[in-house]
Amino acid sequence: VVPKGLVEEAELKRKREMMIEDPKGRKWRVGMYLSQSYQVRFSGGWAKFMRENQVAKGDTLHFHFISRTQTIRVQIAN
Repeated sequence: VVPKGLVEEAELKRKREMMIEDPKGRKWRVGMYLSQSYQVRFSGGWAKFMRENQVAKGDTLHFHFISRTQTIRVQIAN
C-alpha cells in the first residue's frame, strides 16, 4: 500500500503508472492501481524494483515525491 500522504501529494489516484528512483539513481517504471478498499498499490515493475534492490521483510522504505520530474525517490533502510 502506498502511503496516504504520498498519494495525496503526487495525486496518485489519477495515475496508472509512475517513475520511481532507487538509492543508486536508477529509474523504474511501475504500474499503480486503486484497490477495492480505495488504497493505491504498486503493481507492474514493483516486484522487480524490490528484487533488484534486495528489499527484505522488515526493511523500511521512505518515499519522497519530486514534483519537477514527477518521480518518486525511494530510500531503503535495513
